[in-house]
Amino acid sequence: DDWVPKIETMLDTPGTMLVAVGAGHLAGKDSVIEQLRARGHDVSGP
Repeated sequence: DDWVPKIETMLDTPGTMLVAVGAGHLAGKDSVIEQLRARGHDVSGP
């Protein structure tokens, strides 16, 4: 999944970011949310 490295690059950029992904990327143990949490990011949401 290429989303996580792209999101991490955005997080290194000053300012506020909005990241929109399809619902399929947000569910399950391999979701973008879980991958970011596993890398130590604080993610709000389900």
